[in-house]
Amino acid sequence: MNKISNEKPAIYDKLHEAFGVEWTAGLIIANAGTIHTAVKFLPPAKIAHEEVHFIQQSKMNIDEWWEKYLADPEFRLRMETEAYQAEVRYINKFIKDMNLAYQMKHDIAVTLASSVYGGIITYSEALKLIQNK
Repeated sequence: MNKISNEKPAIYDKLHEAFGVEWTAGLIIANAGTIHTAVKFLPPAKIAHEEVHFIQQSKMNIDEWWEKYLADPEFRLRMETEAYQAEVRYINKFIKDMNLAYQMKHDIAVTLASSVYGGIITYSEALKLIQNK
């Protein structure tokens, strides 16, 4: 189990500057083995997402990972697609309420297509990517 902290990580300021994200708006940041968030309860699907980022970050220097994440939209999309696909796999496996599962996937696609990630993809593209279609 990874550590969960309610403290802002050092990278938050750069993320805020680049994408306008707000700490108190449900932001979740995986950084070097710690999940940082102001959210009081993290659903298991979100933890599955963040654990993918830990694996990604472990494959290169953490500062280099963040530098590339901030500067390279294709890299950022690839990192988030992998993480959201893991989240969708969790949803498909454990969420039996079809309406809830649909809503969760819709919310993911909306988020992936939003300014949170720099508006790098459309909603319909995001929906296809996260479902690996």
